[in-house]
Amino acid sequence: MKRLKMISFVIGVVCLTISAVAIFNNTSNQENNNLNNINGIETINKEYKIGINTQFYIITEYKLCNHTIEEKKEITKDMINLTYDDIVTRYSGYEIIEFDVDKVVLKRSINEFCGEHYLVKEVDKKIGIYKILDDSTIELLQVLDINIDTLRQSDRYMFQTTGVTVNGKENLYKFLEDYDS
Repeated sequence: MKRLKMISFVIGVVCLTISAVAIFNNTSNQENNNLNNINGIETINKEYKIGINTQFYIITEYKLCNHTIEEKKEITKDMINLTYDDIVTRYSGYEIIEFDVDKVVLKRSINEFCGEHYLVKEVDKKIGIYKILDDSTIELLQVLDINIDTLRQSDRYMFQTTGVTVNGKENLYKFLEDYDS
């Protein structure tokens, strides 16, 4: 009976010791994280490397038209195992927003137009898509096989007079879906 009490006591002491060490390590890690997050600014671990499954995004802010475009880039062979410092060197002029094994986000601001401004207007009784150039001139990109005579009178009038300005490729596709049925 004394032996059973002694074994129980030893097991209890071992469990308490393990718990105390775990709590100490957790507190220490939280303090380190708090030091790294002073004033809400996260530090980036520079030891991460880009892997085959890393998501890679480039955000470009266009100052002249005030648009932002986010592009997802495919990871190529030459990008695998790049470190934070490699990205800083390769993408000078970009701000690194996020860098870890799962996701890399770079951002830049440039003093240009985004090149995704369109005018949808009538061309020979069809719907035409024009690209609005930096100097505000237009360039015909495509004439769709949509006869404007089949549209409502208000839509016909809109396409025949001023047309419709659309910003962004995705918005252009969404807009045209309403007329391509």
